[in-house]
Amino acid sequence: MRSIHIILASTAVVLTILAPLARAQQAKEETPSYTLITDVNVFDGVADRLTPGRVLIEGNLIRAVGPNVEAPDGAVVIDGGGRTLMPGLINCHVHLALPDAIANVESKLLFADVVLGSQLMARGYLMDGFTTVRDAGGNVFGIKKFIDRGLLPGPRIYPSGALISQLGGHFDLRNLTQQKTESHMERIGNIAICDGVPEVLVAARRNFRLQASQLKICVGGGAASDFDPVDTMQFTAEEIRAAVTTANNWHTYVGAHIFTPQAMHIAADNGVMVFDHAFLIDEGAMKKVVEKGIFLVPQMNGLSPELLRNPILGPVNLAKIRTVHGQAGDFVALIKKFKPKIVFADDAFGTEDVVFKQRRYELGYRASLFGNFETLRQATSAAGELMALTGPRNPYSGKLGVIEEGALADMLIVDGNPLDDISVIGGTMEWFDAPPPKPIETIRVIMKDGKIFKNTL
Repeated sequence: MRSIHIILASTAVVLTILAPLARAQQAKEETPSYTLITDVNVFDGVADRLTPGRVLIEGNLIRAVGPNVEAPDGAVVIDGGGRTLMPGLINCHVHLALPDAIANVESKLLFADVVLGSQLMARGYLMDGFTTVRDAGGNVFGIKKFIDRGLLPGPRIYPSGALISQLGGHFDLRNLTQQKTESHMERIGNIAICDGVPEVLVAARRNFRLQASQLKICVGGGAASDFDPVDTMQFTAEEIRAAVTTANNWHTYVGAHIFTPQAMHIAADNGVMVFDHAFLIDEGAMKKVVEKGIFLVPQMNGLSPELLRNPILGPVNLAKIRTVHGQAGDFVALIKKFKPKIVFADDAFGTEDVVFKQRRYELGYRASLFGNFETLRQATSAAGELMALTGPRNPYSGKLGVIEEGALADMLIVDGNPLDDISVIGGTMEWFDAPPPKPIETIRVIMKDGKIFKNTL
């Protein structure tokens, strides 16, 4: 029976790959040597303004930006019609390998279901204008390979590999009767439960062997799990250093699932360079974050009252969220005061419909807190800086998140001005009451790596 399941899963994956194969291959073959985009107002990802001009693309790189840029004979010319050209969006905390509620992924989905769901998630991010994502834990190595080869539509993926958690930690998803067995999520490579320095070293090294671009560990409790309170400290200093030493040996970094100031101090003092969530940060921890150049990766929807309406959350999860909301009152004020490195994230997981709604709400809600420009900057140039923190483990050669000479040709052309109206890239203040998601009609062109994946001009 086991062999039959494997065959069925493999067949399903092959059929899914073949479906977009012809379209992806055709797009690859039709990619011109030069593309000139004319009559656009450029948001470069850095400055709070639009600049009229033209953009010349050679292969997968931006070769020139300016008002008088010309192209060689034979170049494809795209008339932007006075629309806005901007960098492709970057999402710094996604979970492509969680295509359903965590409990369902753990107990109801076969590995083939997870693979196919991951593909749908990846395509959805790209078609919403996200040309790059940082996967914050999960087995997405196969999906990434097929996307990078041009066989599947999807964004660039920076994979963390299996999320590293301690026994009883944030991603120990076993129920109380499974304490001596692996969870399904462990078996499929989404998480790694580790205790002690040797086990952390093994998990970290295994992730890098699979070509992770960075590591992700859990240094405290969280709301999505049942058995670890938010205030708990997870992993010892020695265990954290084991992960960081391994990442440093591979010339990249460690990010941490983290909430409390106490956890932030021990993580920062032992070399962690990215704090995911971080909602309970205080002034002392914030000063250390700024001093050490640590990136903050919060999904702002985690602080929204709307989150309490999420139908997949149980009583334990809701109680934890209320605790976080009650203690995170200074979060936005501290960010505005100290101006740490902060990037865009949605931390969305679940079915495709759920993820679509959450990431679009994240754009709108974040803009209501920080303003449109800051939200766009966090999702473009600032996020590009975080991607570059992977150093030689960066799977993509070139600069991301900006429109400038030499940068990778990941860009959008949109109706309207996102600096004035975040809805032109899908931002909304509706979440669970939003209608079923449809394509964002105001995103007219989506280009990744110099290839056009959508063009409705």
